[in-house]
Amino acid sequence: MGMSFRSYKRRHGVGRSGFTLIEVMIASVLLAVGVTALLAAASRCLAVMRVAKQYQEAQWALHMGELENPVLPTEEYEDWEVSGETYNDFNYSREVIEPEGDESDGLFMLRSRATWSDKGRESYEEVVRLVFVPEEAEFL
Repeated sequence: MGMSFRSYKRRHGVGRSGFTLIEVMIASVLLAVGVTALLAAASRCLAVMRVAKQYQEAQWALHMGELENPVLPTEEYEDWEVSGETYNDFNYSREVIEPEGDESDGLFMLRSRATWSDKGRESYEEVVRLVFVPEEAEFL
């Protein structure tokens, strides 16, 4: 009894090399999903890095504004207010707020703010601090 060529091919796998169409399609879909996820993650990472750089530059603008406009004891606390200063596309301003009440004599709240525009959206970084100037302080 001889074995036919057809049964020999089935038994020994001769002539079955390569991938079927469905295997290639499944591999392509998995590859596309993986590449899409990788590109989305990289895009989000770049956006976070851009925002972090803007906040770092805003901190620099706040620092420069405080260096160029120091808070010195004066008789007029309105002299501490600053507006319209610009440092590398960041606008610096300082607002002086005198808290209400009798117990807050000589206590001032200073709000320093660096603002910038990012893709049509206004953003800011803000530092708030309290300054106490006693009534018997010597002024410049």
